[in-house]
Amino acid sequence: MENNSTLNNTDEGLTVPGINLPFGFTIELAVFLILSENFLILLTIRLQKKLKVVDLLILSLAGSDFVNALLPLQILNIKAHFVISPWPQWLCGTFIWTTYALRLASLSTVTLMSIEKAALLFQPLKYYTQFTSSLTRKLILAAWVSSAIIATLPATIKNNRTENKDVYCRYQPYQFGLGFGVFVEAIGMLHFVVVLGSYVAMVVSSKGFRRRQKSMMSSQRRVMKSKKGRGETQGMLQARQLCAVMGYVVVLYYITWLPFLIYNLHSLLTKSTGYNHKMGAIVGTCSLLAPILTPLLYFKMLPRYRKGVLILLGRIPTLGSESRSKNIHGTSNYEMSTRTVTACATMSLRKTNANATALC
Repeated sequence: MENNSTLNNTDEGLTVPGINLPFGFTIELAVFLILSENFLILLTIRLQKKLKVVDLLILSLAGSDFVNALLPLQILNIKAHFVISPWPQWLCGTFIWTTYALRLASLSTVTLMSIEKAALLFQPLKYYTQFTSSLTRKLILAAWVSSAIIATLPATIKNNRTENKDVYCRYQPYQFGLGFGVFVEAIGMLHFVVVLGSYVAMVVSSKGFRRRQKSMMSSQRRVMKSKKGRGETQGMLQARQLCAVMGYVVVLYYITWLPFLIYNLHSLLTKSTGYNHKMGAIVGTCSLLAPILTPLLYFKMLPRYRKGVLILLGRIPTLGSESRSKNIHGTSNYEMSTRTVTACATMSLRKTNANATALC
C-alpha cells in the first residue's frame, strides 16, 4: 500500500504531508468545546418561556456554529490529519456547501446582532416597534436562505471542481477563480463595514445618552454610585455595559474573519491557486476562537443563560420554586438594559419638551 506521505496532489504537484496526530487531536479538542458549549446554549434557550429578539439571534448563531463543528469542521480535520486519502467528489461537494452555508449564516447573524444593538442605543424609543420578534425571524430566515444559495455557486465552477483522484478538496475562495474570490471578499468586507459602523454608532449614541443623563442628574439628584466612584444612573451603567459587550463581539468577529479575508485577498493578488498549509493552519485556528469564546460571553453577561446552564448541570435542582422560575424566565441584564435605556430616553425627551414649553 502506498504511504500517505508520498501521495502527490495532481493540482499543486506538492508532496502531501504525513498524518499530524498532535495537531489533529488539538483541533478535536476545539471541536468538542464548540459542540458542548453551543449545545448548552441551545438547551438553555429551550428553558425560556418566550423567545425574545436576543434569544432568536443567539439561537441562530449557536445553531450555525454547532452544525459547522459537527459536519464540515469534523470532516476536514479527519481528512487532513487522520485519514489522508483522495477526496470523493460527493464528499468534497458536501463539505464545500456546508462550509460556506454555515459560515455565511454565522457571519450574517453577528451582523444582525450588531445592527440590533446599535438600534437599541441609537433609537431607543422606536426599538420595540422596529425590532420585533417577527421581523427578527424574517431577517434570520433571509440570512440562512441567502447563505445556502451563495454556497451553491462553487458547484457551478466546473474547471476548479475537485476530482476523485485529488488528495485535497479545493474549497478556498480563490481556488474557484477570480470572480468567486472577489465576490466572497466583497461580502466579507461589507459585513465588516456594517459591524464596525454599528459599533461606532453605539459608542456615539451611548456617549450622547450619558451626556443627557448627566444633565438631568444635576437637577434631579437621583444618583447611583458606580464602582469607580463616579455618579451614574442605572441607564448610564447599562448603556456602558451594552457597549462593552458589543466591543468584545467585534474583537472576536475581527480576529475570526480578518485572517481569512487577508489570506484570500493575498492569494487573489498573487494569482495563487495552491494551498499554503502553514497559513491555512493559522487561519483555521483563528476561525475557531469566536465559536469557542462567544458562548462563554453569553454565560458571563446574560444571567438567564448562566442560570439555565446551572440547571442543566444540576447545580439548581428544579424549576418548581416560583422564585427560581422567575429568576430563570425573568429579566436578564440585557433585557433590563433595553428597558432602562428606553425609559431613560423617554424621560430625557419629556424633560426636553417640558423645558421647551417653559421657554415658550
